[in-house]
Amino acid sequence: MIRLTLWKLLPIGLLTAMPAAASDQVFFDNGQFALRAADGGVFEPAVPVFHNGTLVGGHNHKIIEAFDNVPGTGSFPLTFVDMHANTFLRATYQKTNGLTGALGTSVVGSASFRTTAGLQFIPTVTRGDVNTTGFFGRYFSQVVGNFGPQASLTTTRSYPDPVIDKTTVGLTVDFTADQNISLATGGAFTGNDRFRMMTVSSMFSADTVYDADRVRYEDINGNIQTLQLTSATTRSAHLLPAPDEVGSWIELIKSPGSTWFADSPTIRIDLTNKGGLRLGIQGFLAGTTNPNDDSLSVWLEWLDAPDTIATGTNLGIEADVVATGDPDRPVIIGDLNADGFVGILDLNAVLGNWNQSVLPGFFTAGDPTADGFVGIADLNTVLGNWNAGTPPPTGGSAAVPEPATLGLLSFSAVLLLRRSTI
Repeated sequence: MIRLTLWKLLPIGLLTAMPAAASDQVFFDNGQFALRAADGGVFEPAVPVFHNGTLVGGHNHKIIEAFDNVPGTGSFPLTFVDMHANTFLRATYQKTNGLTGALGTSVVGSASFRTTAGLQFIPTVTRGDVNTTGFFGRYFSQVVGNFGPQASLTTTRSYPDPVIDKTTVGLTVDFTADQNISLATGGAFTGNDRFRMMTVSSMFSADTVYDADRVRYEDINGNIQTLQLTSATTRSAHLLPAPDEVGSWIELIKSPGSTWFADSPTIRIDLTNKGGLRLGIQGFLAGTTNPNDDSLSVWLEWLDAPDTIATGTNLGIEADVVATGDPDRPVIIGDLNADGFVGILDLNAVLGNWNQSVLPGFFTAGDPTADGFVGIADLNTVLGNWNAGTPPPTGGSAAVPEPATLGLLSFSAVLLLRRSTI
């Protein structure tokens, strides 16, 4: 994982005085935000980047950095990085004190597909275009590339004015097969990790070293699913047995407690247009625990991908990438269904899978302790935080047991535990 320097409190008029490579170029400054083209930060080679039709600086660049005014302050911190050389983007959020959170989780703005030659992860980028004329909004960019003769890729990004604690970047991914593409089949790749429409790239090293430690999403039935990662989570393996079809969003959550860039953002993908595709969520936790490596990948899998993608096939999705330091649905200990309240539905998740082995860390399976077994420790997590949060507006408070009832529940659970050990 390449960490980009955050120049946090620089007045916009002094942007050109920032330490930079000789080839870096400030090419736009309207008094509210400024754009700088830079040649570092990624491994891929620099590409021609045009601003309103003119080649920036007369030569190639790798990334575009956006320095944006924090409302109510004179600060212009780095808030968004558009990586033209490899289609990645990274956003963070602004704070009331004029600072921003650290950069962390990235979004790969490209489709990816797996053949017998392996995962074709990102395209070879041939050109980037940035437009600030106003027709497409305050910032609009387009990156084009190809996977050799097999396919072509166009990805666009729009960057509206961020608000405190929330930066939104619009993202589209458009993929066209230029020849028949045979996808990998058999083994772990039967219906799994064959065609990604988008990938979110992050890092989980240990219980206190991570850019994201929880994966949360809305499934196709509208239920909220949460997967907790711990140091015991199996590495060099997929996170789920098979992709789970998603509804309208996924999140990689940065919970409190990380000693690694503690204020890097939670990243949410709001799917505004699935392009008619059935998409599932899947992930992979790599074997490396080096915090500089992108060890955690979560992606949107095309569930109906055929064995062969025919020439001329066009696929596209649209999404909003949201970076925030305060997720819309805050994580409350014991809130297994993520409705903002610890109550009877969370208890039922535990009791419904009592004494069962489940996918480690899957909250809705009743395993908040992430040990892969639903038992007394999970029950204690729920009961120990009983009534935390705000009851849902649709009758959630009516299901809150009296204290005496909670005592009976706890006593019954002890009996269940004893009976299972006889």
